[in-house]
Amino acid sequence: MAETITIVEAAQMLGIHRDTVRELVRKGELKGHKKTLTKTSPFVVDRESVLDFDRRRRSQTVPPSLVG
Repeated sequence: MAETITIVEAAQMLGIHRDTVRELVRKGELKGHKKTLTKTSPFVVDRESVLDFDRRRRSQTVPPSLVG
């Protein structure tokens, strides 16, 4: 089973707001799910999907010295 982390931990790893993490999960850019089917269950994110997303994001970033 894949290692999971909390929404807050994923947000900290990516340097973004936790609501943005939820949006990325909703869009399918990150893998995430509720821990259980109860209403108050915490939402968790697949740690490897966060690392993959961060690698993809970093590889698309153009350094300012190369712009223009």
